[in-house]
Amino acid sequence: TKLAMATEESLYFLDQERERMTAVLEGERAEFEKHVQALEERVKDFKAFENIDEVIKVVDIATALEGAIHDAMEQASDFNRREQLFGFPRTNFDGIEEIKDSFEPFLRLWNGLNDFAGSRSVWLTGSFIDLEARTVEDRVNDWLMLTKKFVRDFEEAYPGPSRVASHLNAQTTEFRKSLPVISNLASGALKSYHWADLATRTGKDIVLSETLTLQELLDLGILDDLEVVEEVATVAVKEHNLDKALDAMVEEWREARFEVKAYKETGTYVIGGTDDIMTLLDDHLVKTQSMLGSPYIVNIKTKCKDWERKLVHVQNLLDEWLRVQRTWMYLAPIFSSDDIKRQMPAESRRFDKVDVVYRKALAAAAEDDRVLSAAGREGLLPGFRKSNEALDHITKHLADYLEVKRLYFPRF
Repeated sequence: TKLAMATEESLYFLDQERERMTAVLEGERAEFEKHVQALEERVKDFKAFENIDEVIKVVDIATALEGAIHDAMEQASDFNRREQLFGFPRTNFDGIEEIKDSFEPFLRLWNGLNDFAGSRSVWLTGSFIDLEARTVEDRVNDWLMLTKKFVRDFEEAYPGPSRVASHLNAQTTEFRKSLPVISNLASGALKSYHWADLATRTGKDIVLSETLTLQELLDLGILDDLEVVEEVATVAVKEHNLDKALDAMVEEWREARFEVKAYKETGTYVIGGTDDIMTLLDDHLVKTQSMLGSPYIVNIKTKCKDWERKLVHVQNLLDEWLRVQRTWMYLAPIFSSDDIKRQMPAESRRFDKVDVVYRKALAAAAEDDRVLSAAGREGLLPGFRKSNEALDHITKHLADYLEVKRLYFPRF
C-alpha cells in the first residue's frame, strides 16, 4: 500500500541519516582524540619550564592551557551527550581529567610565583597603614606551605619546577622576616603619638603618613629594633582594646530604654524596666572603674573619666527619679482630694509644683524613652532633687496631720 511504502521510505532515509551522523561523530571523535593527545604533549612541555625571568610569559601559557583543558572537558561532555542520543556506548574521556590533575600543581606554582611578585611589590611600596596584617601573613604562610610541598613533590621527576618552587620558597622566607613589622605596626591600633614614641625610642626618622611604606621602614633599619616595635605595639593594642571596650559600652547604652507606661487615669506616665537598667549600670561602672586602674589607660583616661561621670550621673538621676515616682504615686491620689487641699493648702501647693516637674519629665520620656537622652536633659537631676526635698517635707507634714486626726478621731 502507499502508506507502507511511505513508511519504508522514511525508515530508509532515517537509516541513511543515522549512518551519516555516525560517520560525522566518529570523524569528530577521532579528531578530538588527536587534539587531546596534543594537549597532553603541551602540558608535558609546560612541566619542563623553569625560567623565572619569563614568569609573565609562562603564566600566559598556563592560562591558555587551563582554558584549553576546560574546553576539552566541555567537548568531551558534548560527545557523551551525542553518543547517548544515538544509543552508542559512552566513550571514556577520563584521560582529560588526568591531564587536568597533573597540570594543576604546575599552574598553582607559576601563578603563585606571579602573585607573590605582584603582592610583594604592593606590600613594599604601597601605603603601609593600608596593609591588612592578617591577610599578608596568611598569604605568605600559604605560599610557604605550598612551595615546601612542591619542592618535595617535583624534586625527582621535575627538577626544573622544583628549583622554581625553591626560589619562591626562598623569596617568601625572606619576606617573612618583615611580618613582625607589619603585624605589630599595621594593626590599626597605633595612633600618631605611638608612632612619635617609636621614632623617639628607635632614634629613626619615622613619620606616620599616607605615603609611608614598608620599604621605607626596612630601609631605616626597623628590623634592628623589633623589641622596641613590639613594646610600643603592645601598649597601643592594649589601649586600643580598652578604647573599643569603652565604645562598646557607649553603644550598648544607645539602646537602653525606659518602659514608659500610662499610669491609671492621671494623664501622665510612670517608668519601668529599671531593674535591667540598674544591672547594666552597675556592671558598666565596675568595668569603667577597672579600666581606669589599667596602666594602658593613660592616653584615653580623660575619655574614660568622662564616661564614668556620665554613668554616675545616670545612677544619681535614676535614684532621684524613682524616689520622686514612688512618693508621687503615693501622694497623687491624696492631694487630688479637695478636703486635703483645704486642710493642707501649703503642702498642696508644694505638691502641685512637684506634679508639674514630674509630668513634664514623663512627657519627655514618653516622646524619647532612651536613658541617655533623659540623662542629657539639662536641669532634670536638680529638678528631681528639689522635688524629693519638697516631697519629704510634704510627707512629714501629711504624717503629722494624720496623727493629729487620729488623736481626735480614733477611728480615722
